[in-house]
Amino acid sequence: MNLIALASTFALSVMACATLNESSRVEPETTIETTGVVAAPIQKVWEAWTTTKGICQWMVPNGKVDFRIGGSYITSYSKESDLSGPDVIVNKILAYDPLRMITINNEKIPAGFPYQEAMSKTWTVIYFKSLDSKRTEVTVRMNGFDESSDSKKLKGFFVQGNQETLDSLVKLFEKTESAR
Repeated sequence: MNLIALASTFALSVMACATLNESSRVEPETTIETTGVVAAPIQKVWEAWTTTKGICQWMVPNGKVDFRIGGSYITSYSKESDLSGPDVIVNKILAYDPLRMITINNEKIPAGFPYQEAMSKTWTVIYFKSLDSKRTEVTVRMNGFDESSDSKKLKGFFVQGNQETLDSLVKLFEKTESAR
């Protein structure tokens, strides 16, 4: 075997071992993904996520959206909130690609919410995909979970919470469609 053939064989062996090691490594599940199909065109679904009027129709009873990079979603599950007290949730807008994607992370959690440290390590990406002129797929991927006890509990909370949130969006447009 000449030197080039030996080097090639060695390189292939190293790559095969690296691939085997990579595929056999057990990684903790760091993401939860929730998907829903909304009976509305992508522009209307985008507006439901990116405007104050929109989020107050389906996400929360009280909120304010400053939709820009560095802007925020300030929300409360209390209709009487002044959006500055201990009941407020603040999510910062990190990035967006119009009609395609929004990335946020949490800057403020309501007082008394457990798992604050675990929450500080997460971020969420919301994807929008037009299926046709009347339907939009929305996928919410919440990232940054780890194997800690609090992170696992937080993940369980958001598996249910994110599904309920998307279900609420789907129902908003089902009502709108049936009213026509």
